[in-house]
Amino acid sequence: MCAEGDRGRWWPAPSIPLALLAMVMATLPVLATVHTMPLVAVEWPRGFGYLVGDLLEVEASVRVPAGFELEARSVQAQDLPNWLEMREVTWQRQDSRDSVVYRLRWVYQIFFTPPQVTALEVPPRAVRFRSLQSAEPLDVVIPAVQFTMSPLTEPLGETGPLGEMEPDWRMPEPSARWLWTWAVSLGVLLALWGTNVLVRRRYVRRGVFWLALQRVQKAKALEDPEAMLVLHKALEQKAGEAIFSHDLQALFDRWPPALSAREELSRFFEMSEAVFFAAPGGTALGAAGCGAVSPGAPHSAPAGSVPAECLEVAGRLSRRLATLERRTRDGSR
Repeated sequence: MCAEGDRGRWWPAPSIPLALLAMVMATLPVLATVHTMPLVAVEWPRGFGYLVGDLLEVEASVRVPAGFELEARSVQAQDLPNWLEMREVTWQRQDSRDSVVYRLRWVYQIFFTPPQVTALEVPPRAVRFRSLQSAEPLDVVIPAVQFTMSPLTEPLGETGPLGEMEPDWRMPEPSARWLWTWAVSLGVLLALWGTNVLVRRRYVRRGVFWLALQRVQKAKALEDPEAMLVLHKALEQKAGEAIFSHDLQALFDRWPPALSAREELSRFFEMSEAVFFAAPGGTALGAAGCGAVSPGAPHSAPAGSVPAECLEVAGRLSRRLATLERRTRDGSR
């Protein structure tokens, strides 16, 4: 290109400055576009070594053109996996001449329990800005944050202290030998228990009149007056003192069940006095019903001198008193 001078001459035009000016004018829209694009920077403490329950803090700095305001709802809303929970959200704003910088901060808590070292990530999220000069919102994507988690315990392997994991130990099924052993042991215990019960009933729990009954029956078979003496001693042992026909109340006070045999006891003492305390040449009391007896000193009647009816009365009374004693011991009436 040339320019025509005053005298009709043509001079060469300064083409280089015009070319530079054209290049500058062409780049202005591009620079304006770069200036209006948001800038994002994301930081987090570390990308490894997290355990279940740890907190993960993510900070993002977003630079947007002046006039854009942050939409608070977009900072808080986010679809998270079930093992990640948001604990806290905060942000700060810093204005400059031609831009605004937002510093966003999210705190997450991790509830994932990995069996081994596992790589995870906080999913990306979109943060929205709005401006009064533009109807279209400005969406800024915060990129995903990647990190690794470690198990609470070291995995057990062939080289581990416990070796490979195995199924729970099962108790072996009982064998026939063990069943027979337990059965025999149980039988022995039951036999010992039964023997103890029988021994207690036969020896330990025998009463005074039960023992007297045994001796009375033996003496009765021999028609020995010792049968009546044995019953006398049993009554005195039960009463705790010597008793006679006129003071049977001492026996009744000490052992009330004897009241039910008052008549038999009175008759026995009458017969006893007739047998052991009859006068020389006398006969037994008619009320006693023992017939004539030979004279002799008290408690010295010879064998065969006591009528069978007296021994029978002594035997029946011994059995009656033994029954009352057993019922009293068993708590029955």
